[in-house]
Amino acid sequence: MTMDNNSVYTIKNSDIDQRYLKQFSDIYMRLEPENLTCDGELSTSEWKRKEKKLLKDWKRLEKKVGRPVSEEEIEKVMFPYIYNNYNSDELAEALAGTVMRGE
Repeated sequence: MTMDNNSVYTIKNSDIDQRYLKQFSDIYMRLEPENLTCDGELSTSEWKRKEKKLLKDWKRLEKKVGRPVSEEEIEKVMFPYIYNNYNSDELAEALAGTVMRGE
């Protein structure tokens, strides 16, 4: 993913329209546990309500795209370096933030 001169995301290797990819990426990041729970500041009912709305937004975008879109598909767009430089076991650990690639 790169930024052009107009600060618009340019995302390659995906059949999903750029504007929808940006929205999926935003929802993906907002669903991360630390973001979803506001670093533990929200009550369980508050973050579950927030999660439900975000998942509804994800489904709405899938309807616009015309097919299901997995979190993994969005990760591949957001983190292409990781997907291109790790084997599957290393990838799982890298996405969990537990390893750095050693050369």
